[in-house]
Formats: sequence, C-alpha cells, structure tokens
Amino acid sequence: MLLDPPEQSNQAFDFETENKYLKLTITALRNKMEILQIKQDEKIQKTKSGSADEISQLQNTVNTLRDKLEKIQIREQEKIQKAVARANDENKQLKKTVNNLRNTLERTQIDIDERIQKSVSGINDENKQLKGTVNSLRDQIEKKESQRMADLQLAEKNRRDEHNQLEEIINILREKLEVQNGKEN
Repeated sequence: MLLDPPEQSNQAFDFETENKYLKLTITALRNKMEILQIKQDEKIQKTKSGSADEISQLQNTVNTLRDKLEKIQIREQEKIQKAVARANDENKQLKKTVNNLRNTLERTQIDIDERIQKSVSGINDENKQLKGTVNSLRDQIEKKESQRMADLQLAEKNRRDEHNQLEEIINILREKLEVQNGKEN
C-alpha cells in the first residue's frame, strides 16, 4: 500500500523524534553510569581511608602495647636485680652469723629463688598473653583486609554486570531501530 506524501512526512518526523529520544536516553544512561562510577570510586576511597585509619589505630595500639611490655620488662628486671642484690647482701650477712642461722639463710635463699621464678613466670605469662593479643589483632586486620578486597571485587563485578546490561539494552534498542528503519525503507 502506498502512503500519500503527508503520511510519509509524519512518519519520517516520528522517526527523527524517536531517534532524538533514543539519543537522549543513551546520554542519560551514560550520565547515570558515570555518576555510578563516581559514587563507586568515592565508596572505594572511603573504604581505603577507613582501612588506613584502622590500620593506623591498630599500629598505634601495637606500639603502645610494645611500650608497656618493655616498661614492664624493665621494671621486672629492676625487681630481679634488686632481689638479687638483697639476696647477696643477706648472704654476706648470713655468712658472718653462727652455724645455727644457716638453716634460716637456706630458707631465705629458697624464698628469693621462688620469688625470682614467680617473677620470671609472671613475665613469661604476660608475654604469652601479649603475643596472643598481637596475633589476634593481626588476624583481625587480615580478615578485614580480606573482606574489603572481597567487597571491592563484588562492587567491580556488579559494575561490570550493570555495564553489560546497559550495553545489551543499547544493542536491543539499536536492533529495534534498525528493524524499524528497514521497515520504513
């Protein structure tokens, strides 16, 4: 069936209008994609910043714990040295005493040795606990880093999936437009 000229010009005008709308749609979709990319980049930056802050805080905590441990070790060494010095003084005094005080001297020496062993044992226990805390903090950091990487990978996959979907929509629209162009020709 032949169309009379006024109908042909209306159809050509509709095609141009539709083409304009498709271009506007593509532009709008492209703008949305850019906005989504910007937002995703901002989220990644916030995540990186948060992780860096957290790592810094954890490092500060580890340094603080290390300083405390060193101070405790110094104090314990001083206590041990003082205890040893006291024991030596006592030994010198006890050597000058009579034989019947020898039993008292031996008990005192045993008591001093036990205190030293308890001090050393206490330090070792505290060291183990601090090492456990450091290992636990390290594990937490590694888990958080692993989770952050998984989140980044998921965000990237979602962005690619959305990009592919948009490309499919554009291709479908293009094919429809080509089919429509083919029918009008």
